[in-house]
Amino acid sequence: MLQAGTNASVLGDAVLKTIVSDGRVRVMSIDPSRFFPTFRSDDPLTLRKVAVLSSISPDEARELYGLTLGRPAELLETWTPYSLRVEVGAATVFAGVNPYGFIPYVHVANLAPAGAAFGLSELEDVIPLNREFEERLSDQADTIRYHADPPVVSVTHPEPETTQRGRWSARGRR
Repeated sequence: MLQAGTNASVLGDAVLKTIVSDGRVRVMSIDPSRFFPTFRSDDPLTLRKVAVLSSISPDEARELYGLTLGRPAELLETWTPYSLRVEVGAATVFAGVNPYGFIPYVHVANLAPAGAAFGLSELEDVIPLNREFEERLSDQADTIRYHADPPVVSVTHPEPETTQRGRWSARGRR
């Protein structure tokens, strides 16, 4: 739950997933940037549909779905109160009835404005300070780079065939 609180404070939203297996109920925090909800039009707090994106390893895809993958693939779960669809890469590995009868996700919006479905980060006020700090660091890096490796300008004579050749000394041409 600590991760969910951190996500809500920093990202503006937290998402919790309920998992029921072997008679146990578990609640885990998932990354809100990989959670794509559709809310009811008359109630921005009620989920109508949820798509959740994650990554699956070749070993796990073989173990869970009997798929042979050469590299990790995207796993897309699409939930409604009545249906569940699971896709691994381009293959649909399950499409059927939602075993729970409800969407097993809870979306928690942090500091959500009235009527808004999504929350606000508590770090919004820090963003301008961070941008200014990064600009100053960039200015310093540019100055250091300029003085460490100054540009070399080579000027050639406009008419090289008329240039006098010879040896030069401290007093001039010999």
